[in-house]
This record gives sequence, structure tokens and C-alpha cells, in this order.
Amino acid sequence: MGHIIAIILILTGMGYLSLITATLAFSFIDIFRKESGKASNKLGNAAEGLKNSIDSHDEKIDEVLKRMNEIEKKLDEMEKKS
Repeated sequence: MGHIIAIILILTGMGYLSLITATLAFSFIDIFRKESGKASNKLGNAAEGLKNSIDSHDEKIDEVLKRMNEIEKKLDEMEKKS
């Protein structure tokens, strides 16, 4: 009878220990997922900001190129007149 009670106590103890270990592992994984999500969102926001900045610079470069083309045309016209 004592052996049966001991086996039941051992199996119950192993079950509780497994439950505690699984709960801790789930908690760590959940924390990791949340932190990864936050980091991913921050990275996405930073990338969006960089994209907007690049788009803005591209527009300015296009404007400068247009003005340079106009100046070149005017210079060519002036050279033809002289």
C-alpha cells in the first residue's frame, strides 16, 4: 500500500513540476512576443519616416534638376545669339 501511495505522490509531484515549468516557459515566450512586437512596430515606424524623408529629398532633387535644365537651355540660347 505504501508503494502505491509513493508512486501516486511521485507522479503528482512530477505533474505539478511540469505545470510550473510550462507556465514559466509560456510567460517568458509571451513577454518575448510582446517585446518583439513593440520593436517591430518601432522599426516599421522608423522605416516609414525614412521613406517619407527620401521621397521629400527626391522631390527637391527633381526640382533642382528642372531648374538646371532651364538654366542650360537659357545658356544655350545665349550662346546661339552671340
